[in-house]
Amino acid sequence: MQALIAHEHAHIANGDAVINGRLLVLIRGFRSIYDASVAVIGAPLRHIKAANVAFAITFWLSIVFGVFFVLGLVGVGIARLMQAAIARQREYLADASAVQFTRATSGLLGALQKAGEVQQSRKHRPTHAAARRCKWPDRPQLQLALDRRVASLQHSLHV
Repeated sequence: MQALIAHEHAHIANGDAVINGRLLVLIRGFRSIYDASVAVIGAPLRHIKAANVAFAITFWLSIVFGVFFVLGLVGVGIARLMQAAIARQREYLADASAVQFTRATSGLLGALQKAGEVQQSRKHRPTHAAARRCKWPDRPQLQLALDRRVASLQHSLHV
């Protein structure tokens, strides 16, 4: 338990919440660019009654704001990939800091192994009716990341 608390304390000490907040602002900025371009491109179709005029205006707006559309769409994807990569590395840093704080590699190793067992046995079936309508994606990359962290700690324990 001490190693798990040290791991969470390492997240706080290393400023992970601040970094994640900045990444979320970056993602929201790109998403705003995307949303604004979609709104501007589609506005003539919603508000102009003459179809041929609306299509002509929409065509030219699509050319002009298409760049912003692509920038927003690609930017959100790249920012999400950056967020995932940074979060994974911050987990490794928190593991290392927890071992440094407690000097108990086996305690953190046991907690991670138990988390892996719970994650494998857990069924992703929400009990709330609204949540059951959503599709819950399988997350094998989370298990893979956990396995790598366990392997890293086991390697350091035997060295």
